[in-house]
Amino acid sequence: MTRPKTSQPPFSFVAPRLDRVEAAGGTDICLFLFEEKQPLQGLAGLVDWRLLGRISNAIIDREFAGRPGECRLFPTEGRLPQKQVMAMGLGPRTSFGADAFRAAVDAMWTHSVGDGPIIASLPGRGEGVCDSADAMEWLLALHDERPDHPPLIVAETGGAQQVMLPILEKWRLKQVLQPA
Repeated sequence: MTRPKTSQPPFSFVAPRLDRVEAAGGTDICLFLFEEKQPLQGLAGLVDWRLLGRISNAIIDREFAGRPGECRLFPTEGRLPQKQVMAMGLGPRTSFGADAFRAAVDAMWTHSVGDGPIIASLPGRGEGVCDSADAMEWLLALHDERPDHPPLIVAETGGAQQVMLPILEKWRLKQVLQPA
């Protein structure tokens, strides 16, 4: 016997642009940040700008260091439609890999405040430390272990989505054809 056909993928995508992220809804935005000091870029930089530099200020004031497992919550106070921004620490770039990715995504799902989707650029992706194929493979493996996680909207560029979507489709087909 086979499982019923799954009509929805476990994740959806949005372009990492502020207007698209705002329109996507959700209750949380999650940003994954390394320990190394640098100006925030990509989605992290845009969200920080919208929050009037509160994330950058927390880094400068040493209230957030980006250590592994570290989580700092920033209420959006109406500056974004989502309730909060979660800054999640990844540790040093040099030690980033599948285990750090897994721990960070699991912590994101644990710290989410609402039932709605979380919007996130995947760990290591914004900084080019993790390629898009590895990120999707690791995300799907974690999803298989914890299928009850909050919904996730992955903020990725069109090029990364083109790499990730075939991996996601292959996973979906495997789920449909796998015996129950």
